[in-house]
Amino acid sequence: MVAGLAFIDGAMALENLLDRSLKILLSFAGLCLTGWAWVQFIRILSVAESISRQAVCAQCHRYGRIDVVDERSSEDLSMKVMTCKCKKCAHIWKINYTLQWRDARI
Repeated sequence: MVAGLAFIDGAMALENLLDRSLKILLSFAGLCLTGWAWVQFIRILSVAESISRQAVCAQCHRYGRIDVVDERSSEDLSMKVMTCKCKKCAHIWKINYTLQWRDARI
């Protein structure tokens, strides 16, 4: 936000209306791109956190030591289902996750 205000402040110092408009437009486009990238980062982070909460073996309570046996989409294509196997005790369970922002569990 500070960078956007600095760009606009610098654009107001320009005398030519075309140059000023172009600089403001490019500043706005850069801010929109930055906002979109931030939202994508947060979405990916929430999916990773959702998966990591489910990566604990129910039998031996080992975290993160899994082999992914199978990965499929659900019937309505809204969820992904990973079949996982514990490397320590060979327990098999399913991890459900979604790539949809509104369904991500935070």
